[in-house]
Amino acid sequence: MTSSYCAGYSDNVTDLFLRPATVEDVPTIQELVSPLAEQKVLIAKETVTYYESIQELLVVDEVLEDGTCQTVACGALHMMWRDIAEVRTLAARSSHWGRGLGRMHR
Repeated sequence: MTSSYCAGYSDNVTDLFLRPATVEDVPTIQELVSPLAEQKVLIAKETVTYYESIQELLVVDEVLEDGTCQTVACGALHMMWRDIAEVRTLAARSSHWGRGLGRMHR
């Protein structure tokens, strides 16, 4: 998915922006997760599950050369208790693997 505007936390080194996911991001999140679910790296989820957990999801957008934005990664942190959490739905485009996107934070 590409858009004309990127807004969020920037790592100030590249043209990458971390932001909370919105319901408009769900199809792109599914697109990112799908190849990894097919390979059994991630668990496949029903679409409704992404909508129900949207408040936990973050996405990483990259500014492309033409100035538009493309979502290149996603991830979620599910709080289970005061000091216990679980990382969920951590995925990136294969072209962005190994770039440390899973370590971005605000």
